[in-house]
Formats: sequence, structure tokens, C-alpha cells
Amino acid sequence: MDHGQDRVTVMELGVRQASANRLAVLECLVIKNAKQGFRVLEVGSYEGESALVWSAAIVKYYGHGSVLCVDPWRPYLSPENMIGNPACERMQEDLASGQVLGRFLLNTTLADSQAPIRCLVGTLKDYVSVLKMLPPFDLVYIDGDHVYERVLEDIQLAQPLVRVGGVMCGDDLEIQLDGVVRAEAERLKYIQYYREYHPGVTLAVGQVFGPVWAEDAVWAVRRTAEGWERYT
Repeated sequence: MDHGQDRVTVMELGVRQASANRLAVLECLVIKNAKQGFRVLEVGSYEGESALVWSAAIVKYYGHGSVLCVDPWRPYLSPENMIGNPACERMQEDLASGQVLGRFLLNTTLADSQAPIRCLVGTLKDYVSVLKMLPPFDLVYIDGDHVYERVLEDIQLAQPLVRVGGVMCGDDLEIQLDGVVRAEAERLKYIQYYREYHPGVTLAVGQVFGPVWAEDAVWAVRRTAEGWERYT
């Protein structure tokens, strides 16, 4: 990567959000779908780890492009989602203090200038009218608040932002809707994480798209002229 003198050389991370395997899946999404000028919209960025994966993959395989991150960078977990979870408590504290945004801004200086990372502070709903005036994105990644209503809203708002032939994808689909008791998912849809899965993600993705391609909890669908199809 192009490291200028004003750039850091190692990422600064608090509570790490993704495994190496999951980040490798994200890279593969770029490899299979990228083109010159490949543009990524990331909804939910935290400290910039996944944004840097998008940027590096674009430069490595296809030369140039860009990554736009949209995130409020503010506390979002309800009290019931933090009970007995020190990691979640730390995330809330770091978001409230501005440390997470600070680390994102520092970490993303690592991005190569051929695929710069830029950010908008707020929710997708705050910016969707502006984003609709831009050319559609090649890939939109949904990884914001994981309660059902927020996941559903982000998916619905993001759909017109994806070009025909492009990909919508997201994180934390450990189990698809046909693999759980739907009544349980409905009951738990306001819980960020329950045992081994994120009920809100399972419910929202299943309702909108049905069964989807998924690997290591990353899911993806492809936009067609008629709608959406299973990613291959």
C-alpha cells in the first residue's frame, strides 16, 4: 500500500469485529465482481477493518476504485443487549467517547490512494437521497445495527443504490431463516445476538430475499434487471 509520512502503518483496534476468515470472504466478493473504478458502499464500518479490505482488494486486483462508509459512530446497543457482556460494554463506551471514530479515521489513512476510503457520519437513511444522485454502486455491504427493523430498513434503502449486475451483501447471517423456528426469530428480533446467531439479520434477510448464498456468516445476492437472484 501507499504509506505516506502522515499515515500509520498498523491498525489500531479496540473490540475486534471480524475474523480473518470472514475478511477473506469479503476480499473474494471483490475478486469475483470487481472492475476498473469499482465502488463500494459500506453501511456500518466501526474501526475501518473491513473498509481497508475492500480498498486493498480493489487496488490489488483491479487498479482503482473507492470505498464510501456510512456509520453514525454513536452508541446503539440497548441495556438488554449488554447484560453480562464486557465486550459490548466497552464498545458502547468507546463509541460514546469518540474513540471508535478516531480509530476509523486513523486506520483508514492506510488505504491506498487508488482506492480511497471516505465517510459520512450518520445513518443510511440520513444520506440515501444524496446517494441516489450518484452513480449506482458495484457492491453495497450491510453491517450496521443488527436489530430487525434497522437491518430491514438498511436493506430496503440500499436496494436502489446497487447497479444492475452488482452485489448486495452483509455480515452476521450465521443461520438462515429456514434453519430456525420463525416464531423464535420474531420473538428475538430486537436482540442483537442470541446464542449462536443474530435473529434480526436472519429474519430481515430471509423475509426480503429468501435463502441466499452465505459463507462464514457473510451473505450476498446479485441485482438483476428484474430484481434479485442468488449470488454465485
